[in-house]
Amino acid sequence: MGGKGDRQYDAEELGELLRLTIAQYRQFKIVTGKFPASFRPSGLTRREAKAIRDEVNRPARTIAERKRRMAKSAAKLAIIQTVADLDCRASAVYTVLTDRYQTMLQLMNALARSPAFRRADGKCPLAGASLKKAIQRVLEKLVAAGRVEIKRDLYKTGLPMDLFRRRQ
Repeated sequence: MGGKGDRQYDAEELGELLRLTIAQYRQFKIVTGKFPASFRPSGLTRREAKAIRDEVNRPARTIAERKRRMAKSAAKLAIIQTVADLDCRASAVYTVLTDRYQTMLQLMNALARSPAFRRADGKCPLAGASLKKAIQRVLEKLVAAGRVEIKRDLYKTGLPMDLFRRRQ
């Protein structure tokens, strides 16, 4: 290290030495799958190079985001359809719970139209505070049985929050 030939080049200087054009810069992305981090076309500022990268990467990023959203909504729909077949409250709650912590609001949204959580006369689903209380009763039993764990946390406002997940 420290020899005469050792020199750190700026990304723009290196682009000038290579005589890299904007078309070659785009081609580099096509061939290698990503833009070069160590050099950029001569005459381009960082902001202009970033604009080119964003323009080229945006369609692929949009497609990937669309796929992620579709997968997420399909998973939600599958859980809702599974829960729609269950009449047992404990089974419905346990089916909705995952390995990741969930808030009471997330559980309520998933169980809102479940046949297990209907009024005593069976005419309409529970909502609001009555749904929350019914889910809390079921969760207490599942926690006592050792099937669910609770983590106490705080909202940004400082109010207490319970997070629930399946016991691993």
